[in-house]
Amino acid sequence: MAGTLPVKVPAVWQNYGVDRHQYLNTRYPFPFDPPYVPRENPCGLYQRQFLYHRAKAVPRAFLNFEGVDSCFYIWVNGIFTGYSQVSYATSEFDVTDVLVEGENTITVLVLKWCDGSYHEDQDKFRMSGIFRDVYLLTRPENGIRDYTAKAGLRADGAALVEVSLTYFGDPVETNYVINDMAGRELERGTTKDGAAAVRLERPKLWSAETPYLYTVTFRTEGEYITDRFGIREIKVEQGVLYINGTAVKFHGVNRHDSDPDTGCYISREKMERDLRLMKEHNVNAVRTSHYPNSPQYRTAPVLSSGQWEMKVRNGCTFDFTTLGKQVSVVWEMVSDGQVTASRRSDADLAIPPHQQAWLDFEMEYPASGRCFLRIRYLLKKDIPLVKEGHELGFDEIEIPQLLPLPAYVPNSIFKNDIRHRWEVVLMSTFEAITLMFAFGMFIVALLTFIFNNRK
Repeated sequence: MAGTLPVKVPAVWQNYGVDRHQYLNTRYPFPFDPPYVPRENPCGLYQRQFLYHRAKAVPRAFLNFEGVDSCFYIWVNGIFTGYSQVSYATSEFDVTDVLVEGENTITVLVLKWCDGSYHEDQDKFRMSGIFRDVYLLTRPENGIRDYTAKAGLRADGAALVEVSLTYFGDPVETNYVINDMAGRELERGTTKDGAAAVRLERPKLWSAETPYLYTVTFRTEGEYITDRFGIREIKVEQGVLYINGTAVKFHGVNRHDSDPDTGCYISREKMERDLRLMKEHNVNAVRTSHYPNSPQYRTAPVLSSGQWEMKVRNGCTFDFTTLGKQVSVVWEMVSDGQVTASRRSDADLAIPPHQQAWLDFEMEYPASGRCFLRIRYLLKKDIPLVKEGHELGFDEIEIPQLLPLPAYVPNSIFKNDIRHRWEVVLMSTFEAITLMFAFGMFIVALLTFIFNNRK
């Protein structure tokens, strides 16, 4: 395409030399007006060609994006294929019917902001683009769609491993094998309905100090799937956490997928370097703040040295349909960095705020310096994961000194314009006409007085 440049994927487009990096913690990176985002919304259009040859054994094809910020549309060979806005988790699209034999073209349109950005507001550098791996996964026609393996200890010390599988269509005969860390086969069996239970005698338990993992392999007519699992016992007694009967204290850290050179794209080598550094400093727990880390994180070989992982989903979320009953609004006049006047309202706020009929806030312009109107949105009370008083966002606009009179700020500063091109109405039309009439009468009276005195 004309006017394009070749780029590497995965990466963030801020590192291509376009747009800009941005860091915010508790505030939103754009005016708070859910579910709307700015009209001036940067976007990136990606396109590439690839070869595909259909195989009889694995005719189904799934296009996987492991991380795209914030939302994206995809077309395969000019056919619209799907949309997703879950930035830090895998999005998968069935592209079996749109692929052709030989060369294919994929086009992806990525937008910087979407309504999901309100739910994914996190204390991090804001970066955009396709920042994790993209791949085409071929599968059998009636293969395994998903599976779980849950292991628990029994009263006699044995472990019971319960397996559950789902399929693309009807269940198919599935063989399974469980091996220990040395590769020795412990159990094998077959399930025809997608359910199985296996008893392991004298199991070796997983801990951060002895991270023993078993291997399970599922085999159908068309493919093998291999994964690992551990067995452990967790309980809390009188405020003390016990792992396999031993009291444990977490020495943990928060971790973002972040690198000073590549942003939120991080290579496997650098990921393993981070984990190794943490283990060398006796870190035994990691909180994946505030979203799922790259899938590579769970498969890094260095994790065989053991580490607890506290998973976090895609950030904290708020129900904006009821948020108006939970938000206080604070209006502040700010002059030269100092708050000179403020007012707080705990009345139910319409969300979005431009649905308010009238803000009804009177303020005096300061004698000198620049003046701003700042509107802050605070939580009235605690909600899950967020404390009372937490600032959800704010809007701010400089107020020009047009006349040294009290100023009234109507809801037109919010209405319709998502970019928040602010306007301040200093007086109503009736007030303006009245003032002009009074000023005119004053001039007439003054001229009459002067004229009479000259006689």
